[in-house]
Amino acid sequence: MEYWGDRRGIFEDAGREFEYVKQMISWERRENAFLFECETNRKNKVKVRLDLCAEDIFRLRMAASGEIPDKKTPMVIREDWGEVKFEFLDQPDFVSINTEQLSIMVNKNPWELSVHDKAGRIVCRENVSNVNVRGEFEGYPLGFSIKGDLGEVKVFETLCLFSDEHFYGFGEKFSDLDKRGQRVTSWTVDALGNSTPRSYKNVPFFMSTKGYGIFINSSYEIVYQMGSHSYISYSFQIDDSLMDYYFIYGPSFKKILKRYTDITGRAPVPPKWSFGLWMSKFGYRNREEVEKVCRELRERDIPCDVIHIDPYWMKKGHWCDFEWDEKAFPKPEEMTANLGKNGFKVSLWENPYVPKGTKMFKEGEKRGYFAKNKDGSVYHLPIWESKEGGAVVDFSNPEAVEWYKNKHRRLLRMGVAAFKTDFGESAPRDAIYHNGMTGREMRNLYPLLYNRAVFEATKEIRGKGLVWGRSGYAGTQRYPTNWSGDPATNLLTMACVLRGGLSYGLSGVPFWSHDIGGFAGTPTPEVYVRWAQFGLFSSHSRCHGWTPREPWNFGDEALRIFRFYVKLRYRLLPYIYSCAHISSQTGLPMMRAMILEYQDDPNCYDKDLQYFFGEAFLVAPIFDETGVRSIYLPKGRWIDYWTKEEFEGPINLTYRAALDTLPLFVKADSIIPMRPDMSYVGEKPFNPLTLDTYCYSNAEFTLYDDEETINFKCSREPETATLKITPSQKNYVLKFNKTECPTKVIMNAKELTRMERKKFEKAEEGWLFDASGNVMVKVVASGSLTIVLKMRKD
Repeated sequence: MEYWGDRRGIFEDAGREFEYVKQMISWERRENAFLFECETNRKNKVKVRLDLCAEDIFRLRMAASGEIPDKKTPMVIREDWGEVKFEFLDQPDFVSINTEQLSIMVNKNPWELSVHDKAGRIVCRENVSNVNVRGEFEGYPLGFSIKGDLGEVKVFETLCLFSDEHFYGFGEKFSDLDKRGQRVTSWTVDALGNSTPRSYKNVPFFMSTKGYGIFINSSYEIVYQMGSHSYISYSFQIDDSLMDYYFIYGPSFKKILKRYTDITGRAPVPPKWSFGLWMSKFGYRNREEVEKVCRELRERDIPCDVIHIDPYWMKKGHWCDFEWDEKAFPKPEEMTANLGKNGFKVSLWENPYVPKGTKMFKEGEKRGYFAKNKDGSVYHLPIWESKEGGAVVDFSNPEAVEWYKNKHRRLLRMGVAAFKTDFGESAPRDAIYHNGMTGREMRNLYPLLYNRAVFEATKEIRGKGLVWGRSGYAGTQRYPTNWSGDPATNLLTMACVLRGGLSYGLSGVPFWSHDIGGFAGTPTPEVYVRWAQFGLFSSHSRCHGWTPREPWNFGDEALRIFRFYVKLRYRLLPYIYSCAHISSQTGLPMMRAMILEYQDDPNCYDKDLQYFFGEAFLVAPIFDETGVRSIYLPKGRWIDYWTKEEFEGPINLTYRAALDTLPLFVKADSIIPMRPDMSYVGEKPFNPLTLDTYCYSNAEFTLYDDEETINFKCSREPETATLKITPSQKNYVLKFNKTECPTKVIMNAKELTRMERKKFEKAEEGWLFDASGNVMVKVVASGSLTIVLKMRKD
């Protein structure tokens, strides 16, 4: 008896009839679009549409039957692409569409689409011949399947998996960053942690090292087999009758992310104060506890900007009806005002499920603002904080959205600064929504609509929008920011959290955070410190968990180390805030995977336990109790931030880090602007600025402040360093790594006197020019500044 293996490996295909595009019959041009009439393997007709959006982007659609709908989704913000220059060629065996960047070729019989770059090299190709010796497909070609009399339709596509190809993206996924060989699902769920394939934030977008990205414009469940079944093809299946995806050519990942966010939108820069420390736990029970924590943060010299209050700001059983429990939190408006005077913003917890029996439930039920059953009654969702369950706010209903926003407006006017938009992953699959969608289509979209509503209300009252969201989907980057959910309190999980953040960043979302110390359980002091080092070099930083996360709860050593790193973060805020502006303009994440910065270095394909923080810092958190780890430094010069030791890459290091040391390297030719110490954002301006300069040939940095934008350029020759600063109102302290004592200092063509040069005082990290003395390095608005340092030879 022969054994042919398990045929269920491609997708769950039991009882389904498969139909795929076999050949092209005819084509029709519609301006920048081509409509192909095709025949399936069952002799049925099917249409495939290809829209040329730009020279480097096309959109492919196929409907299982009938006309291809011009369907719009809230994920996509750009529909009108304008005219595209291209050449079209019709040959007996194929048609081709050629732009300045791409050649798209469609073979007529059998149907097969392939993409080539302008040099003729293959970039991507459908795989229509991946069959075994019995003639069975190991990856179903472009087509669809129908199950039984119910007519449940799913569409699918299969593309070649090249031997050297690797994949990144898909949202916040906690597995290895490279998804080659993995089965990935885009279906939003409460992940209940950060160490399984379950995901709070699924983004139907991925990038290939062959130089392209694919964005699937669908909110239905998607299953990807990225070489997990067949090793020569990868496939994706959508739980819908419409295949709709954008193909984006780079070839660089940075360009692909920019073009992807051209389609789905970019993140606005969050408020400057949001980049300070957030302090939280589950949860502060009353006003007295909140005010005590805030006093202690100031008394212990821990900079902090936000105090977050989890569900207990509402009465038990009323999570979430947006009504203060004024017995536990008397005079909340007075509380927020008093905290504000001491530099604290207040954030409040929420979720979109309204407990049955509350005033808000009765309002929503009467007005029809909740998701419904097929009979029109309110769908009751089991919710953990109420035995009677609750209703799901229907964010597809504009009136319900306005009603929901009003709940926030009232609190914002009371002094609340932000909301933690928790949950949002449980839109019922079998519910009916105002826009006619069922939960099959609405489930993944729900987090996008939920976060949008709260973001817009906050922006309306506060001037800048902000959420602290757990769930997300494609387009969620427009409503920052997110955190990773509920990780366990151990270093193994911390590694998964980092992978999730880097994966999310490679999915077009630049602002992301996580719970310092982990959420579920109580971390050891070592885990808390290691997590804090990682967390304070993340886009946003929040301490949060089941148990207290204030640093003094973990001993004097942990408190000392935490204080050092949080103060360093606050000093780095000019750098961090500038990086946020760059992310907003480009779609690049603030935490950048190694592959994003060194795409041409195969050694970076699997380096997902270290990352770039902006462009200057390479961060390598410690995930082992021994404090030892391997670190890869790519080609170029690298400087250990603490010891100033230099390394020439590519090189693998074995790094031994004491508990108070986060392995941190600076990339050569970096300028890092830093600010003075302060307790909260806004206590002092970004002035004076310290320019920590690591210049070996040419270094440049653009500082983005709310008041001004300043450009710094430094060039270096063997005996001369020249720094140019565009007009500004700031004073500067200058640091030059490995700089010998200057024999001459020229400022704006005027040489400083010997007495003036005495302002240069030697320090271990370089040479400082102190702006606090009579001779100040100051750039006035009327002109720029050039400083030339003539160096003494050894």
